Amino acid sequence: MLRNLLLILLSVVLNSSAQLLIKYAMSSPGGVGRTSPTVASLGEKLPKMLASPPLYGAVAAYGLSFLLWTMVLSRVPVSTAFPFLSLSFILVSIAGWFLFDERMSTVSAAGIALIVLGIILLGLGYASRDEAQP
Repeated sequence: MLRNLLLILLSVVLNSSAQLLIKYAMSSPGGVGRTSPTVASLGEKLPKMLASPPLYGAVAAYGLSFLLWTMVLSRVPVSTAFPFLSLSFILVSIAGWFLFDERMSTVSAAGIALIVLGIILLGLGYASRDEAQP
């Protein structure tokens, strides 16, 4: 059980890290740029994107997250594992606030608190379901 939980959490952390690496690559001064790439500008920005180490890190993090997630789903019911992915919303929101000076409103903080509460309730529900089984 603990091993499965660690695999789930590592997959979530890697997935969240990939998001943050993409954000860093796209918005850092030496990165691809702060403007959103359009279809028309993609040809111009693609070589710089392909030369961006943070984007390679993001792809690697996504790949590892995917491999871990396949291991998780081979061992844990999807109805148990999937809600843990919502932890990514929390990790990315908080990291965006700290790392990229993104604003977090009171409503956003309340939403994060509700996600945490939901994960706790789901965990309690799964624990009581497992206890009820012979």
